[in-house]
Amino acid sequence: MIRKLGKATVEGLDQWLQDYVTRTLFEPLREEIERIRKDTEKLTAHQSGLERRLKEIRESSGREIANLERRISQEIDRMREETARAFESLFDRIDQRLGEVHKRIEDRFSHAHTTSAERFKNLNRRLDLKVDRFQHDFQVKTNYNQKELESRIDRLEWLVETQVKELHGSLIDRLDQIEELLAPTPGAKKGGEETTEKAEETLPEVTTSAAGGAGTPASPTEEVPPAPPVPIDASTPQVSPPLEGAPSGNGESSAPTGGARSEERAHPPADPQTAAPKAKRARSRASTAKETTKSKAAATKKTAKSKTSATKQTTSTKAAAKPKAAATK
Repeated sequence: MIRKLGKATVEGLDQWLQDYVTRTLFEPLREEIERIRKDTEKLTAHQSGLERRLKEIRESSGREIANLERRISQEIDRMREETARAFESLFDRIDQRLGEVHKRIEDRFSHAHTTSAERFKNLNRRLDLKVDRFQHDFQVKTNYNQKELESRIDRLEWLVETQVKELHGSLIDRLDQIEELLAPTPGAKKGGEETTEKAEETLPEVTTSAAGGAGTPASPTEEVPPAPPVPIDASTPQVSPPLEGAPSGNGESSAPTGGARSEERAHPPADPQTAAPKAKRARSRASTAKETTKSKAAATKKTAKSKTSATKQTTSTKAAAKPKAAATK
């Protein structure tokens, strides 16, 4: 009994499940498939209509393209014929105009050829007159400028000679003063050494002024002040200390302190006979500087004369070359 009841229940549940699945799943799917089939038929019908329309359009467009090509070819042939006729007429008119222009040019050229000879003669005559007048004016101006330049060069030579002479004289006076300072004084023990040191201090200044004076002469009014006399006392053998900042014989500034002065007082100077060789050396240096100054002054004068003569020569050469260049032009 229970088995029959269970079997009936199972069969009922199976039937109910089949009905439920058919009602809930298969029927919507069947409806959807039917709807898709109908849409497919509609699309197929529409596609066939479009294909017929496309075929008609292709046939009509082919006819239109053929008509258009035929019309374009006819228009191109017509344009070619018109262009050929236009070019022929244009070439005819160009030939006619060229003949007229050629004839007119020949007439004008013959007329100009007859009149250009007379005009060229008149122009050549006027040009010769202008060239002669320019050469005359240029020669007058060149002579005047050459005379003025020669006068200026003579004045410059005179100024250079006077300045060189004045510089030479001032340098000789300075060297004479140095020689007077270097002269030994009888009975002086320390004077020779101090005079030698002062001569060695003054000698580089004289040589530098002589070397620079060859290029830049000193002014004629400048005079060298005489050196102050050296106080010498025979009773006191002490040496007076040098001024602070004054250059020594080797070019260094001597500014002795208290210790240095005490050393000088503690160590008296040597015998005055040792100062004699120094004085001789300073005197020989002074004479050498005088000779070099004289030689440099002579060389400066010679250089100035050679420069002025070269300037005169170049000026005369340029003045003679300018009229030739103007005549050549």
